[in-house]
Amino acid sequence: MANETFITVRGNAAKDPERRETRNGSWARFSMGVTARVRGDDGYVDRPTQWFEIRVYGTQADNVARSITKGCPVLV
Repeated sequence: MANETFITVRGNAAKDPERRETRNGSWARFSMGVTARVRGDDGYVDRPTQWFEIRVYGTQADNVARSITKGCPVLV
């Protein structure tokens, strides 16, 4: 595990999570958007929004489905 790369992404949920049950367990997915705001010559400027598709499994899927709604700030 020493060669793995870890990142943290902070943004907002773009839609309510979609939760599914399979024979192997449950999963949930949702989209999140991240818009960086940088200081420019004329004040702050928003950079283009980056979109991420997030998928979680097992008990985390249940927690995500119950606690996240569209627009919620999320940290992944």
